Amino acid sequence: MPSGAVYFNPLQVPLVLPKSPIRISSFVVFNAGETNTQSEKHPGIAEKIELEHQENSFRVELAVMDYALNDMVEFSYQLHGLDDKWVFLGDEKNVDFRNIPHGNYELRIRTRQKNENWSDSAQQMRIEISPPFYLSTFAWFCYVLVFAGIIVTLIFFHIRKVYAEAELRVKKLQMVQHEKLNLERMNFYTNITHELRTPLTLILGPLEDLLQEEKLASKYKNGILMVQKNANRLFSLLNQLLEFRKVESQYKPLVLGEDYLGELVKQIVQKYAEANTNTDLQISCTIEQPDIKTTFDGEIVQLILDNLLSNSCKHTAEGKIEVHLTYEQDNLTTSALICVKDTGCGIEAEHLNKIFERYYQVSKTVSHGTGIGLALVKELVAIHQGKISVKSQPGKGSEFCVRLLTNAVPATPQNNLHISSSNPIETANDLRAVVLLIEDEKDLREYLATVLSVNYEVITAANGLEGFELAKNRIPDLVVSDVMMPDMDGFTMLKKLKELRETSHIPSIFLTAKDTNTDKEMGYVLGVDSYLTKPISPKLLNSRIENLLLKRKTLYTAMLNQLSGDRDDTKVNQPENNPELWQENALVQEFVMLVEACIQDEVLDAATLADKMNMSQSTLYRKLKGLTGKNINQLVRKIRIQKAARLLRSGQYNITEVSLMVGINSAIYFRQCFKEEFGELPSEYQKKVALKTKIAPF
Repeated sequence: MPSGAVYFNPLQVPLVLPKSPIRISSFVVFNAGETNTQSEKHPGIAEKIELEHQENSFRVELAVMDYALNDMVEFSYQLHGLDDKWVFLGDEKNVDFRNIPHGNYELRIRTRQKNENWSDSAQQMRIEISPPFYLSTFAWFCYVLVFAGIIVTLIFFHIRKVYAEAELRVKKLQMVQHEKLNLERMNFYTNITHELRTPLTLILGPLEDLLQEEKLASKYKNGILMVQKNANRLFSLLNQLLEFRKVESQYKPLVLGEDYLGELVKQIVQKYAEANTNTDLQISCTIEQPDIKTTFDGEIVQLILDNLLSNSCKHTAEGKIEVHLTYEQDNLTTSALICVKDTGCGIEAEHLNKIFERYYQVSKTVSHGTGIGLALVKELVAIHQGKISVKSQPGKGSEFCVRLLTNAVPATPQNNLHISSSNPIETANDLRAVVLLIEDEKDLREYLATVLSVNYEVITAANGLEGFELAKNRIPDLVVSDVMMPDMDGFTMLKKLKELRETSHIPSIFLTAKDTNTDKEMGYVLGVDSYLTKPISPKLLNSRIENLLLKRKTLYTAMLNQLSGDRDDTKVNQPENNPELWQENALVQEFVMLVEACIQDEVLDAATLADKMNMSQSTLYRKLKGLTGKNINQLVRKIRIQKAARLLRSGQYNITEVSLMVGINSAIYFRQCFKEEFGELPSEYQKKVALKTKIAPF
């Protein structure tokens, strides 16, 4: 070989690959398990494939452009946008992709000769998979619109709700204001009525006294009867106006009670029959079937019948007025049918549809009313869930029928205790009962004091505060009081009296024009024993006082039976059988326990007992007198004798020992006291007890 020659080794010459040794030969889309060629061309580097959202599984097939290098080229790929890692394929020329999410991707494919470095450049192809319709731009735009619509709707309804709540608050405020206005109106009418009823009492009371005078000349008597008649008519119109205002302002409640409707109807008709001075007119009541106990509002029934009977009496110069009561029963309800039939002047047919209108009068020359009576009746019937009808013929009379919805209730036996006495009530030791009269109207106070002083010792007060102080100092047997008074009203005064230990037992009567159910309920809750509405009948007032004092006298007996050794504890001591007794029994029991603790002392000083009871001697005296009818000494003696009787019944002591054990050292005085209490001597009592013990069965 010549020097300087260069030798060529073909193995040392590197193999140079072409710039783009591969191409994408085909692009196949898998659709529901089947293959579907989307493109038959060989895409270039910058080409782009667009697919639907369901075409997200596909295959990319590669091809080597130089056949000589077909088995010497290796592949790797990267799907940019899904995974940035390069995936090695080796000499595999097919690339499969499954369930690729929608979006924009770039498929990059690079090559190398086996065991050499990867090429710097890569084959690229853009793939765009469109989203499903519900994730498209238009869909998102719709979503935004819907969401915005929902927000706007919520805001709209929230504003509507705010406005509705504001409107509701305004309506509630208006209702409250309306109720307050109605209450103020009712208070105004009540106050006016109170002011008018007080002078009516001063008119009707003396008139009633004058009519009872036997020496009164007939010509004067007729004049007084006329005055009394018109005063009663004025009183009736006043009540009618007040009730009409109650109904008009919807302040009239329906207060149902259980009673016999027939008895109430008879009482009302009897009242008109007794007051009837027309000899040519007969008033009668007929109940066509046995009376049953039902639920009804007695006040409303009385107002209805009063108006109907008053109209019938007014327009019936002669003939008769008949009141019929019948019951109509079905499986669910019971209705009471009350018919008022008269033989008066009657009503023309053209007026029948208008007589229940307010202030309507058939004839201005004949009618003497205000035209609100029948309108009031119609409203009251509606409140009682009933109906009213009328039939009339001019010259023959009219018939008003009222059907009221009632419910029958099981009848229970009634044990009515009627106590009657023609003599004034007297307390123990024949002392006259003390009545405290509280009335702010001077003339009425003086008149009632004169009327009551015939039978009772009367002390008077001008207002509730003065009456309260008098009640504390004098401890009267009964309090008669007005309600509306300066300084302290009747309700406040009664509440204070019931809170005091010394005066809690005193019965009370309220004289007032405030006769609404609310006022009555308040009074009865506080402990009022009776209500009398102005104008007041002196005879009725005396009867009510007499009954209350008689009732108090029965409480004396029940209270003293508590001290008796023969009392039946299973009956007398039950609070539900005698609630008034148990209300005051604690003080008497405390006094009894105090006396029994010191019973062996011969002298039990009243001042000492009062001091231990934390009361003054005079207050304790009046309190025990009001509860038991006995003074302190009489009560102490009774406790001693009752204790002695229990000791004798035990059979462990003789009479002398028992006398000393109860603090009576004189045997003669002990026998005298024992006989006054039991009607027999201690020895006779002891023998009788011993005999009963011997013959008692085992």
